Amino acid sequence: MPRARRNTAATSEVEHLLETKIPLLDKGVDHFTLLGLPVGASAEDVRTTFFMLARKLHPDRLAAIGVEDDDRRAQRLMAQINTAFAILNDPVKRADYISVVQRGGEAMVKKEDAKADELAMRVMRAEEAFKQGEMALRREQLQQAVASFQQAVELQPQEAEYQAMLAWSQFAAATDKQSVATTARKALLRAAEANERSPTARFYLGRIERMLGREREALAQFYEVLSIRPNHAEAASEVRILEQRLKNRR
Repeated sequence: MPRARRNTAATSEVEHLLETKIPLLDKGVDHFTLLGLPVGASAEDVRTTFFMLARKLHPDRLAAIGVEDDDRRAQRLMAQINTAFAILNDPVKRADYISVVQRGGEAMVKKEDAKADELAMRVMRAEEAFKQGEMALRREQLQQAVASFQQAVELQPQEAEYQAMLAWSQFAAATDKQSVATTARKALLRAAEANERSPTARFYLGRIERMLGREREALAQFYEVLSIRPNHAEAASEVRILEQRLKNRR
């Protein structure tokens, strides 16, 4: 079969189209940019542009104007343009795609998802370590409790509850409690200020003060606990005992 006669103007147009679009395709640009439209362009603009490009790149037209596509560049470009149209012409897919583009593209979304998965895993591991610390503390395995709470804090350093339990377990595990008291107090006060709605740091701060013989200071901390959580049974018990002791000394 004889080759079709080359239409110089039409051929140049297609070649220019391939020269400008293929590099964009290789860069992985978004569908709007590939079509030559601004992100969020109307569905009507998408359809108009798609049909214009489809007419220029259709295999029958390429054959008619004598353009050979031996390297399949035109075929590859047309396939991607078809994909772009299928997504941008569907209202639901279009909205989802625009959201992805606005978040930085598919690569960025994947990166964000991976980061979110990693964060979720860290949260789960931190909570598991925290529960192990609580269990060790109940069994009076103090060094194990310290190690578990330390792991929880390393995984979630902003979690005030973890900081409070680490400070308390370190104090409880110390042989010379006076030597670690100041450090423990500071850590518990920071945890209390970081989460004012939790009574944990205040409660253990009260425990430390009571164990060191500072009963009035301890009582003040337990009052704080009850102001945060009136039904805190352990704090209420501490208050009754300390109030009775102080009363008997008058």
